Amino acid sequence: MSERYELNTSCHCQQDCQGNLCWEIAKEDIDIMMTDWFESITNNNMPNAMVKFSGKNMGWTRATGYAYASIDDGLQPLYINSDFRLVATRDGDNLTVVRYSHDEPVGASFTLTIEQQETGD
Repeated sequence: MSERYELNTSCHCQQDCQGNLCWEIAKEDIDIMMTDWFESITNNNMPNAMVKFSGKNMGWTRATGYAYASIDDGLQPLYINSDFRLVATRDGDNLTVVRYSHDEPVGASFTLTIEQQETGD
């Protein structure tokens, strides 16, 4: 069974939050989903594990690239300095995110994986 969450910069709680449309509520739901996903894969047994964000079709150049971040960062590595919408879908151990923005009208796709980082010892 898959879970789907949306985070949209054009929606903020003012006085009347409805469902998961509010930024703060949606962000919290996504953070919980990501933590559950991370813990189900690592079994809390990978102390140096990082989330790898592998993206394609990013920006107006449709670039490809990747970044590493801590699970505590949530989806923040995908934030851009513009209006955007993130749609996160978890299906078992698979976690994907599509980001829509002015420069990504058909969406930039991101696959999230977990990698053990080397310690410098």
